[in-house]
Amino acid sequence: MQEARQAHDSGAHAPLYALRSGIEATFSQAVRRLDLRHARYRGHAKLQLQLSSTAAALNLLRLDDWRRERPRGPTRTARFARLHRASPSASQTTRALCST
Repeated sequence: MQEARQAHDSGAHAPLYALRSGIEATFSQAVRRLDLRHARYRGHAKLQLQLSSTAAALNLLRLDDWRRERPRGPTRTARFARLHRASPSASQTTRALCST
């Protein structure tokens, strides 16, 4: 656990995390837009064809979004962060905590 915290604090995990976050975003988009969560066919060959077709369709959707200059969706903000920003005394509390 200590080694993981040291790697996180040193920034050594950043390239791996950047790769993972990109993959997670792609998979999330495929699940939301193309219903990738469920296999439509049985068998390895048919499943491979479905995955390849889904990947090609996702690339076409992204190309169309880029061509039409549609902005990407905003990154989600954690509920606690939204509450913290909405609180009128949040900045005062943060300053008081950071100054100690």
